Amino acid sequence: MEMDVLVISMQGIGNSLLAVPMIKALKECFKNVHITVLVQKNGSEELLKNLDFIDEIIIYNKADSVYEKIHLILTLRNKKFGSILLTYPSSRKNVLLAKLIGANKIIGHTNDSGKNCYRSKCNCTNKIPVNENLHDLEQNFNLLKPLGIQPPKFDTSIKIPLSKNAEENVDILLKKNNITPSDIIIGIHPGSSDGFKEKRWQKEKFAKLIDMLILEMNAKAILFGGTNEIELSKDIENLCTKKFISVIGQLSLDETASLIKRCKLFISNDTGLMHIATTVETPVIAIFGPTDQKRTAPYGKGNLVIRKNLECSPCYKFHIRKFKCKFNSVKCLNNISVEEVISACRNFIKKSG
Repeated sequence: MEMDVLVISMQGIGNSLLAVPMIKALKECFKNVHITVLVQKNGSEELLKNLDFIDEIIIYNKADSVYEKIHLILTLRNKKFGSILLTYPSSRKNVLLAKLIGANKIIGHTNDSGKNCYRSKCNCTNKIPVNENLHDLEQNFNLLKPLGIQPPKFDTSIKIPLSKNAEENVDILLKKNNITPSDIIIGIHPGSSDGFKEKRWQKEKFAKLIDMLILEMNAKAILFGGTNEIELSKDIENLCTKKFISVIGQLSLDETASLIKRCKLFISNDTGLMHIATTVETPVIAIFGPTDQKRTAPYGKGNLVIRKNLECSPCYKFHIRKFKCKFNSVKCLNNISVEEVISACRNFIKKSG
């Protein structure tokens, strides 16, 4: 008899990627399980669609009308899921959505006060205590416990197959920019979501870093990001004395992953693209400020987090609706110097030969 499970993963791109090992473990433990994943319309589906252990991907579009959202809920309700898993961290909206869809088991995390998913008064049928010492990827595995899944060791790697079309498009892009496999290609993501710009290291420092990478290492610097970061790219271009390549707002997520795969190193704020880099096994230097590296650092070996160990940091908690630094300075991030980052880059490039 087939078991139908809905995984609700409607946070950012990085959060969806951090749920992948848990979903894979679910499929491996129940061969007859049919897994549907509900994601936001943010591009996550481009990366998840090539995973053979996900049977169906459904997109939730926040811009849809009330009628369209009701239709989606009814469609999902008619599938009669046995279990719904709310990936970590989740929200009040996601718990309410799960209740409206309905299932015998709705599994989500609770904080010390017992509130589901940190903000919700809607009870899950199975409440998973949050372990503050776990990475978000590991936290997701605990969602499987109410289903009787407790293997001694999970595969925590995140490997996303890339499409042939994406690889070919990136080959064309590199050729167009006269970049060869022997070049030192360094990817840089200077942005973040518009809702959390406090995660962004200063653009002036990114500009100086780019100039130093090109001057010292003869590197081919490529700037990554979405359409919301085009102005940021222009600002950095005006601040730089050297020429870099910007693909901001020009690539699909599939193509972005393929291009990051060609990079010798990827430098980023705490973002979804940082997590994409780990899926294609490109070493990451992550610049962290108010967010917690224990929760969202690039997962796996060979990566480095640069942060300031201040008494007030990390201060960001995901149940806060709108982040605001109590000192109005975000000094945990802004105190990181260009020299610290370029020094780490030198070490990475030296080790890689």
